[in-house]
Amino acid sequence: MEDHNPFTRNLFSADETIAWFLWNKDPGIYIRSTHALEDLRRHFRKFTRLMDDQENWYYFRFWEAVYFRAFLENTTLPNLLRFFGHRQITSFHVPLKGNLHSYRLKAEALGGEPPNATSFQLDLHTTLIFAKTAETEFFHRLYNEITAATPMPRPQFDSLIETIRGFGFSSRSVISDLAEWAIARETGLAGEPWVEASLDRSKSMPEAVRFARLRNEEPEGARYGGR
Repeated sequence: MEDHNPFTRNLFSADETIAWFLWNKDPGIYIRSTHALEDLRRHFRKFTRLMDDQENWYYFRFWEAVYFRAFLENTTLPNLLRFFGHRQITSFHVPLKGNLHSYRLKAEALGGEPPNATSFQLDLHTTLIFAKTAETEFFHRLYNEITAATPMPRPQFDSLIETIRGFGFSSRSVISDLAEWAIARETGLAGEPWVEASLDRSKSMPEAVRFARLRNEEPEGARYGGR
């Protein structure tokens, strides 16, 4: 990559006020290799879908920094060897939240025959790590989206989400809609008797229906903090 090329400069520059500066936007992952791009494409295509030990299939978005870092730091050595390939990849570099995380295999791990890439399998631990990473990333993005219009401290947002989940909501789309609605009402939902009564009556219903009923049952005087 040429130092003064605009594409290179945009990839490695950080400035929140300039939209085309990408360093703080987690643009992807960086790979060091002496192999041709076609060889690398052929190698990575093996990993776009992975199977766990229960024969469930998952799409693996390894090009997204947050998931790739979680994978590298939590998977097994055989899986790492398969992903690095037989000396195909020298190192991976993962820009995430403005920091750079670099990974390379130790020399002693590269000896012997390489594992077969087709036997790559997600273990339960890594699967749970991916699920937790996805959940954390969802709430991080939701917080940024909501506070872009309505600033609020992160602890207050986390408390609201905890209240919503405490009422039995797990659907991310419903949680998102319910959080936005609650913030627009200027209330955290907790401690409002009519909210608890409505959600208790509807607890056996689908989540989207519960939220719709809650909005329809809102007393006039309860809106916008009772003002």
